[in-house]
Amino acid sequence: MQSLVAMRCGSAAAFLSYASMRSSGFRVTPFAANKTPKYAGLAFIYFLGWNYGSVYVKYKLGDKAYHNYLCRNADAIMAGDKPMQ
Repeated sequence: MQSLVAMRCGSAAAFLSYASMRSSGFRVTPFAANKTPKYAGLAFIYFLGWNYGSVYVKYKLGDKAYHNYLCRNADAIMAGDKPMQ
C-alpha cells in the first residue's frame, strides 16, 4: 500500500513537472548532455513526490506512536525480526 501510493505521488509530480517543461519547449528525446539538469530535476521531483506519498501513508495508517514505531523499526520489520503491530 505504501509503495503504491508513494509511486503514484512521485509519478504525478514528475508528469506535472514534465508537462510544465514541455509547454516551454523541453523534450526528453533525443537525449542530449545539455538536458542533464532537467533530467535530474525530473528525477528529484519524482523523489520528492515519492517521499511525500510514503510519509503520508505511514502517518495516516496509524497514530503518531505507530508512525514512529514503523520509522524506527523499518529494517527489523522488513527482515522479519519484529512484527508490524
